[in-house]
Parts: sequence; structure tokens; C-alpha cells
Amino acid sequence: MRSTLITTAVRKTADLSFKAFAIFGMLVVLALGFVTLQSSPSISDSSSDQETYRQLSLFGDAFQLNRNEYVEQIHDRVLIRSAIDGMLSDLDP
Repeated sequence: MRSTLITTAVRKTADLSFKAFAIFGMLVVLALGFVTLQSSPSISDSSSDQETYRQLSLFGDAFQLNRNEYVEQIHDRVLIRSAIDGMLSDLDP
């Protein structure tokens, strides 16, 4: 009788351990799938972003060139403000 109770208790514990392990495994797989979907960019966003970063790199190059090679020393704040002013005035009709 005692042996049967112990065997039943061990089986229940093993069943719970397996169920807990299976649930944990499914949660890990779902979490990894969610993270993968969130981190992968769509194709249209990717090409648009690449062009934007290329243009920003060009801006960075022009910024560095003006900072280092301009006749007088220019503060970064002035360079950035001038770039923004130029962008806005170019966009205005």
C-alpha cells in the first residue's frame, strides 16, 4: 500500500515536472518568435532607411569638413543651427 502511494506521488511529481518543462519550453519559443518578428525590419523600411542613413552620412561628412577646414573656428551649435535654417529656408516656397 505504501509503495503504491509513493509510486503515485512520484508519477504525479514527474507529470507536473514534465508539464512545467513543456509549458516553459513553449513560452521560450513564443518569446523568441516574438523578439525575432519585432527585430526584423520589413523590406520597404530597410531600403528607405538605408537611403536615409546614406544621406545622413553625407551630412556628417559636410559637417566635419566645415568644422575642421573652415577659415574661422565655428562652434558645433552654430553649424547645426545653420544647417537647420538652410534646410527650412530651402523647403519654404
